[in-house]
Amino acid sequence: MAFNMEQIQRQEQRLLLTPRMQQAIRLLQLPLARLEATIRNELDQNPVLEMVQQTPEEGDSPEGDAPEEQSGLEDFREEFERILERERDLDEQYRRTAKYRRDQALDDETREYWENSLTSPETLDEHLLHQLQMTELSPGETRVGEEIIGELDGNGYLGTTVEELAERLEVEVAVVERVLAVIQHFDPPGVGARDLRECLLVQLDYRRPANRLVRLIVSEHLEELARKDYSGIARRLGTDPESVRQAAEYIAGLEPNPGRNFSSPTAEYITPEIHVVKEDGRFQVLFDHDTLPEVRISRNYRDMIEKGNLDEETRKYIRERIHSGEWLIENIRQRRETLQLLAEEIVQRQQDFLEHGPLHLKPLKMSEVAEAIGRHESTVSRAASGKYVSTPRGVFPLRFFFSGSLSGRTGQDLSPVSVQEKIKKLIEAEQPAHPLSDQDIARTLAEEGIEIARRTVAKYREGMGIPSTRMRRVR
Repeated sequence: MAFNMEQIQRQEQRLLLTPRMQQAIRLLQLPLARLEATIRNELDQNPVLEMVQQTPEEGDSPEGDAPEEQSGLEDFREEFERILERERDLDEQYRRTAKYRRDQALDDETREYWENSLTSPETLDEHLLHQLQMTELSPGETRVGEEIIGELDGNGYLGTTVEELAERLEVEVAVVERVLAVIQHFDPPGVGARDLRECLLVQLDYRRPANRLVRLIVSEHLEELARKDYSGIARRLGTDPESVRQAAEYIAGLEPNPGRNFSSPTAEYITPEIHVVKEDGRFQVLFDHDTLPEVRISRNYRDMIEKGNLDEETRKYIRERIHSGEWLIENIRQRRETLQLLAEEIVQRQQDFLEHGPLHLKPLKMSEVAEAIGRHESTVSRAASGKYVSTPRGVFPLRFFFSGSLSGRTGQDLSPVSVQEKIKKLIEAEQPAHPLSDQDIARTLAEEGIEIARRTVAKYREGMGIPSTRMRRVR
């Protein structure tokens, strides 16, 4: 068999993330405080950008340029609009295909943007997302991984169930479980666990202790260990209390809060960017954008382009900076528009919650909202990430309003949040000497027409930080 080398020319259509797309995605994900820092950093890095110091006088253009000063920029404007239209076409293609490809070879301008970004302590989310990008997961699995990381609390625990994630993302539960298992073995070990037992077991897998007794205690006797009932554990496992005590010392060296050593985003994320208020009997959506610097392209640099007495290299540099500045302004506008549409749609669909509280939160999928507002589902997911909304019912993460559904015999779908609220109320009303077991709670809910498994009750209870039946019992 002969082997030949040859060149073949063929035409194919590919979808790549352009620099503007990359910037748009990043700005969309940023919470308000970090967006402000990013804009101020861009003001420092891009000389053609300037901050609007005061409201433009009547008759001025939004960018502060008088009409006579714009006449020499028509060619540039036309060129920029052509480029912008081409970028919009790519955006539209991105939405239609529901697929994307990460461009690993960032161009010089994008690389410079990242290298000059404002430095800050790495958060747990950033640490995990970086590791996620290094895996060989498929694009669909990577999307699941991003969603899982977005659901982790400050301690690194998963704040929802794999069933809810699977329903929200419209994938098989096995896919979520598989991706979660990958994330649980990221650094720090134990991150992504659903409870303390799983967190410690993952760390034991990482350390591989020679003592089998350690794993048995974590797997089956964690509650007795919390009470330091070494004798009871020894009796059940057929060993001596001293061996149990030594195993307990080893377990004490594990980290119950994997996210402890990472900077907490709470201080900046907890500031609501979106405010829902009731005015004249209707809920209105307001935004807290007063702290954001308003930027524009400097008139001086436009004059330099207009006069045309620059050498080619300088002219090229200024044009590139103007392009970059225009993209930044446009991406900020698109971010604001997307958040406005998203918040208004959520408010429209969750009127009962706003009026009556958590028991009336409706199941809501990101795909439903994405279709309603004309955005891709991944765009909605990124827009909801790290954003908080102030409502008459309190301050909530924007992701709070998205959940799967549990079906009751009445045919009415219920949000897991409303079911958790019912579980919480049942436990609050129980007799301290005779607390309800998870099975008792599942049985009571079934009598109300809510079919739910005992293990799901346990997951919801643990997710709310409510101790087990034994730990709640008052003797």
